[in-house]
Amino acid sequence: MIDGLGIDLVKINRIKDIIEKWDKKFTTKLFTLQEIEYCSRHKIPYLHFASTFAAKEALIKAHGRGNLRFKEIELIRENTGKPFIKLHGNALQIMNKKNINNISVSLTHDGDYSVAVVVLET
Repeated sequence: MIDGLGIDLVKINRIKDIIEKWDKKFTTKLFTLQEIEYCSRHKIPYLHFASTFAAKEALIKAHGRGNLRFKEIELIRENTGKPFIKLHGNALQIMNKKNINNISVSLTHDGDYSVAVVVLET
């Protein structure tokens, strides 16, 4: 049963500008080490930071409350490239209390934007 649906649209250049201005102050505050390593090894890292940011925002919207921390939401890519969300700490506890047993995520980029959709299921 669907418990929540969230979508987020991020302008890639907005993330690029923030990272160029704040660098590690921004990335280490919002992204896990694994996410930073993944995004940084790509030719256009800002595209991947933007889609990761969008996935985190989409999950927060699907949850419907603002009590989740960005670093407790981790976007991981399988070897095939398929993304999935792994939760940590308080975010994991909150989803367990809500009996969320599946989190689906889909990402796309086109032109200047990255989009993420997240579905929470009980």
